[in-house]
Amino acid sequence: MVIGGIGGVNGCLGLMALLATATFAWTKGGEAERLGALLLSAGWLLACLMRLALGAQIDGLPFLPEALDAGGLLLVAVRYSSLWLGPALLSYSGGFALHAVRLGAVDPQPALAPNDVMLHDLMGYVALLAVVGGTVAAMRRRHDRKKGLKAETPRRATFAAAM
Repeated sequence: MVIGGIGGVNGCLGLMALLATATFAWTKGGEAERLGALLLSAGWLLACLMRLALGAQIDGLPFLPEALDAGGLLLVAVRYSSLWLGPALLSYSGGFALHAVRLGAVDPQPALAPNDVMLHDLMGYVALLAVVGGTVAAMRRRHDRKKGLKAETPRRATFAAAM
């Protein structure tokens, strides 16, 4: 998600949240969390570079970095099957729904409306929180393995056990 764009207070807060999340995931997370943080950071950087290079002509391309992020997170989800990727991908699907509503409107606006930007930012923060949650889960798994604790797996009821 493009969190807050380039300038303004929201852009600075978004950049700080992204950097904090990426640093936390890179230092404490597993491989899936590192890849997720790297994808989100690369998407934000690509969106900023597109805005700087294209300026007002970006009207048809704002979903390109999001599409690349969502595709990358989907590949990470298939490879690592981490639970935190569900909310992250759902937030991206909400962003695509916003783009579809905007592009399918009878009188499309040339730029994103403030409400659209606010909703995109909210969905971006959901994706960042999902990475943080995955990083915390990876830290706990690593800690349990280090202490020699085996993660409890729920027992499955079988037909033979029921008899």
